[in-house]
Amino acid sequence: MAKNLLTVTDRVDTFVTRYNQLTELVGDLANLQTSVDSDIVGSINQVFNLVNQDSDFRSKFSLTFTGGDGAASYDSDTGIFSVTGASAAEARAHISVTDAGGDGSAAYNSSTGVITYTGPSPAEVRAHVSVTDAGGDGSLSYNASTGVITYQGPTLTEARAHVSAQNSGSGYGSLAYNDSNGVFTFTKVTDANIRGRVSATDAGGDGSFAYNSSTGVFTYTGPSAAEARAHISVTDAGGDGALAYNASTGVITYTGPSASEVRAHLSASAGINYNSTTGAITIDSAETRALFSAGEGIDISSGSISGEDATTSNKGIASFSSTNFTVSSGAVSIKADGISSTELKDLSTLLIKNASGTTLKTFHAAGS
Repeated sequence: MAKNLLTVTDRVDTFVTRYNQLTELVGDLANLQTSVDSDIVGSINQVFNLVNQDSDFRSKFSLTFTGGDGAASYDSDTGIFSVTGASAAEARAHISVTDAGGDGSAAYNSSTGVITYTGPSPAEVRAHVSVTDAGGDGSLSYNASTGVITYQGPTLTEARAHVSAQNSGSGYGSLAYNDSNGVFTFTKVTDANIRGRVSATDAGGDGSFAYNSSTGVFTYTGPSAAEARAHISVTDAGGDGALAYNASTGVITYTGPSASEVRAHLSASAGINYNSTTGAITIDSAETRALFSAGEGIDISSGSISGEDATTSNKGIASFSSTNFTVSSGAVSIKADGISSTELKDLSTLLIKNASGTTLKTFHAAGS
């Protein structure tokens, strides 16, 4: 048995597993029936000494031989059991052989213990074999004296008698069979037979299709150039440029719009001048400036646009005091403590709230 060692340096899970294994191997100490109950090795030695020294221990054993082959005995002085196996003669006396008949033989010699089997003779084996020739071509026979089975295959005449040739249908060619010599004769289909089954029909239209039954040649003539051009036409639906088709040559001619036709589709509006003769487009500065007008807070002078400073009576560009306001990305907000009570007139209490209605700052006028 492999040793199961418990080491204090083991991991906790390994220590628990090995401790449980040791507990199972040792068992319940309370069940140890010796005077030594604190030392397993001492307990085992005590039991060994009792077995080794107490001569009465051997007297607790006995042996009874109930008969049969061999012999058995027990010496209580030495504690030795003696068994003598069955002799060869006793063993052979329990064996017998019965020959139940049939081919071959079986015998047993109880003096030597030898079993002798003699297999069936050739004559006995051949006596169990027979052959029946059920008719038909060839023959099959059996010689019971020699055990030879003889098969004679069908003759040529018998084989040819089972073969025939048949022509079916009214097609060309023929097949014949001579049962005297077994020869098949096939008369093949001629080229004329095959070509006579083929025809061609020209259903009209461009080109032509024909078949020569004497040579088996199909001839297809494609449409002529004139026939192809006859199926093409061009319609000039008007507008700039032109499109024309020559049915004699098959040429389609496209003439793009002229410069004057293109310029005729352009015009100018306020602030832009257009010359339809040359196609030149120019800007009219005076008309363009006339399209703009100044409003409150904005000045326009000779095409230059500028902003006006804001006043109490005019909207315009204004600045915010860094003491009271904060400006970031165009957003203006009041600084914390940016407005004092001295900057408010006739006001006892001022509440500043955010968009959700929460009071951010409360100002009280002097004396309130």
